[in-house]
Amino acid sequence: MKTIQIDGGMYAMKAKYEGKEFYCRMLVAPISECATDNGYMVEYCDCTYMVGEESIPVNYDYDKKRIENKVATYLAISQFVEEENEKVNIIIGMPLEHWLDRQRRVEFEKYFKSNCIKLKVTKNGVSKNVTFSINDIRAFPETIGHLYLPQNQQKFKDITVGVLDCGGCNFQGAIYRNMVPIKESCFTSNKGVNFYLDEVKRAVNNKFGTNYQIYQMDDLIKRGAINDEKGVIKEEIKRVTRGFFLSVLREARSRNWMIEGLPIIVTGGGSCYFMEVINEFLHEVTFSENNVWDNVDGFAEIGGIIYGRKEITGKTSDKF
Repeated sequence: MKTIQIDGGMYAMKAKYEGKEFYCRMLVAPISECATDNGYMVEYCDCTYMVGEESIPVNYDYDKKRIENKVATYLAISQFVEEENEKVNIIIGMPLEHWLDRQRRVEFEKYFKSNCIKLKVTKNGVSKNVTFSINDIRAFPETIGHLYLPQNQQKFKDITVGVLDCGGCNFQGAIYRNMVPIKESCFTSNKGVNFYLDEVKRAVNNKFGTNYQIYQMDDLIKRGAINDEKGVIKEEIKRVTRGFFLSVLREARSRNWMIEGLPIIVTGGGSCYFMEVINEFLHEVTFSENNVWDNVDGFAEIGGIIYGRKEITGKTSDKF
């Protein structure tokens, strides 16, 4: 039976099965609210949704027990289903602090699990009908993936390490001991890259009387503004970036992180915006080389442990 790994971030949906990848923007809305059909059209439960269509507004709610996330998750699974009524196992990520609440975790897993899921998926005019069922689903915290990558499993055994994970809607942090999160150290803040880009936009527009839009922020940050010979816009972006990350560090310190001397891993697709300022404030820091896919790849290892194909740190699937 296939075990599919899913990281449904608020910026993008990522999924894998045995090396095959699925990636699309986490932009989901009923088709009646979409300007074009430039995405995946998904018919589910008598409703039709567009997924990944760029005119759909960004959703800033990081609670993932929503119909939009369910539709995107089922779309991701459909990309790996090959047989009618195929049964699959799922390893899926959820926000760290939500995962720490056992009852909330159980409800999250129940929300996605179903014995008969029927979709019609259309992309570029080509349609296919897909039916499948979720045999088993296990949710794990979104910060954990990097630690379980094959090259890291022995490295992080029996040590204490902090993980900062910058996603679309939240910046999450946890201190792990022997690859298990220490509950009182964990936090999830509304400081993801979507909020960061919006804060940069507002700061630049307010200070310089410009009219930049959110979809221009990536280019503005990475390439700079036209006619900014004095670099004043660049300096304003640096100021906002610095303040934004410092607020994340304040959150970590409020959870009693001893920043000085604590090895810290930085991951998540949004972390690329903060590399310079992170190096300024964190001295024992490691940036993930594959930050977008860390959780998905780590979930693959966890799936192997749970379903009996692998062992880790001398233990079998009893670890989970």
